[in-house]
Amino acid sequence: MSTTEADVRAVAATFHHARAHHTERKEHLAATVRNAYADGATEVDLAAWAGVDRMTIRRWLGKKK
Repeated sequence: MSTTEADVRAVAATFHHARAHHTERKEHLAATVRNAYADGATEVDLAAWAGVDRMTIRRWLGKKK
């Protein structure tokens, strides 16, 4: 089976869409984390809930160290 230019373009478009969707979901998760933190959640609880490490939570919250 040979790969045509149309096949390559279709795969590239699918990849681009998936990457954009991933970025949107990550931004939404970060906003949700910021809102929960403002409501009193701890960084440790947020990290466990979001499935990321605490340093990621701190980065999303705009903290340095």
